[in-house]
Amino acid sequence: MIHQTIQYKRRALLQALPGLLILPCTPTFASKNDAADAMQKIIGGTLVKDGGIYFELSPLIENGNSVPIKIEVDSPMTSQNHVKAIHVISEDNPLPNIFSAYLSPQSGKAKIATRIRLANTQRVWVLAEMSQGYYARTFADTNVTLAACFEG
Repeated sequence: MIHQTIQYKRRALLQALPGLLILPCTPTFASKNDAADAMQKIIGGTLVKDGGIYFELSPLIENGNSVPIKIEVDSPMTSQNHVKAIHVISEDNPLPNIFSAYLSPQSGKAKIATRIRLANTQRVWVLAEMSQGYYARTFADTNVTLAACFEG
């Protein structure tokens, strides 16, 4: 009796297998266009200036599951001149927006150190929203040998 139950489950699995093969087997990743769209949603029509941000990301990452990054924006952090937000955007993760950090003059320094996940070899962008009404921007390229962020 038990033997028949096992055969029935195998038979049902084999019958369902062709339908499962129709499903996409590759993970979905963001593209450069997705990253550009994500940045455009953040920036809108605001002026963007390259530079003014120190972004430390190793050019070679062994494991994409835990990637250390450091970001520091050149700002006095006064009430008239400070960083309002820091946004990190990925060109090849399943979702392009990695994180956003919101700051104020009370933050003291516009400096962040954390770990992120990276799906593949890619470019990572940093946008800093300044209180003067513009965004500072920079990027870093990295090669990831063991990918993270698979969907499915």
